[in-house]
Amino acid sequence: IMTAACFIAGSTAMQIGYGATTVVNASLLVNTATILTPAVAWLITGIRPSATVWAAAAMTLGAIRLMGGSGLSELGWGDAMCLLSAVCFALWFVYLGQFLQAGGDPAAITIVQLVMAGLVCCAAGAAIEPLQWRGIVGGLPELAVLGVLSSGLAYLLQAIAQKHTAACVAAVIVSAEAVFGAMSGVALLGEA
Repeated sequence: IMTAACFIAGSTAMQIGYGATTVVNASLLVNTATILTPAVAWLITGIRPSATVWAAAAMTLGAIRLMGGSGLSELGWGDAMCLLSAVCFALWFVYLGQFLQAGGDPAAITIVQLVMAGLVCCAAGAAIEPLQWRGIVGGLPELAVLGVLSSGLAYLLQAIAQKHTAACVAAVIVSAEAVFGAMSGVALLGEA
């Protein structure tokens, strides 16, 4: 349950953050989970991360500092949501790793997380605005691609890989998403 709760909270904060900041900022800030995961893992498991993991986390911190310009005062509300997302994802990496390395099934945990996230978000969406079935039916092809490929397959592959590696290492590998997000923001949206 903690794994799914951290996943839902992290995903929700990330979506809110992406809507209230630039893609470049969001891509880098969400991936501060790379810095936070070694510390969270150390606190929860008592296992000290290797020097290589700390070096990779420090490089991510350097990228965030460059993104922030002259100081953190330039960061806004959406950026704060992205940082909250990073905290939730750091916890999620650790709890997911514990579940999987204790013999948990990667496919089962991926399905449970995505179904729970879908149910929570549908309920929240229905509470915030009226559901329009025409819009839902019209968006089914896009929702299927997003749900199956962009989310389902990606998280399943991560869970399979994380069954065989430490949460800190998985967080460093997944942080490469920030580079692709920032490059896409610059190339496709003209963000600087």
